[in-house]
Amino acid sequence: MVLVLAALVFRAANAFSSPIIIAIMDDEVGTAHQRQIAKVIEDSVQDCKSVNIVNYPIFKNGKMTKVTMTNAINKILSDGVNIVNLSWNDKISASLKDVLPQLKALSEQTTLVMAAGENKKDLKQPLSIDQTVAGLLPKAIVVAEADDFGRVAPQSNYGPEIDRVIAPPSGLKGSSFSVAKLVGQLACERERYPVQF
Repeated sequence: MVLVLAALVFRAANAFSSPIIIAIMDDEVGTAHQRQIAKVIEDSVQDCKSVNIVNYPIFKNGKMTKVTMTNAINKILSDGVNIVNLSWNDKISASLKDVLPQLKALSEQTTLVMAAGENKKDLKQPLSIDQTVAGLLPKAIVVAEADDFGRVAPQSNYGPEIDRVIAPPSGLKGSSFSVAKLVGQLACERERYPVQF
């Protein structure tokens, strides 16, 4: 009993001495979307004592490739990131299947919070999550945008794989911003209750 208590005290002390590291996997640094995501997270962690927010771009010149995704994941894992904000989801394709092993490893070694996504311009309606990359990552926390009534927004991808339905901050639309809001909340919870994580 004494050893268990000592281990919990040690773990809690270490958790408080190390900052919570949040990774933003998004556009290149400085793009409008990346800046907005960072701002939402910064606003959400104002009451936290020790949170570092680090950008890990997965897009280069507007395109996500296996190389950009793999490089970001490898860097996140080597940097000891606690929580990952992935403001991206897409329909499963042959090229995206190549990054699934890395994304699965990421979801098993960090808290991966991922956007449900919305219908794309080339699609007439949203997708079922099981048709997307998020549907293949059972350990990821999948977040959909809430409508005015707290339900999954009509433009949002849908399905039982959705873990949280959250309204984005006022003036913003899309599950990317709902993810960022939750990531900030999770960081503060992790800081307050480190033994539970």
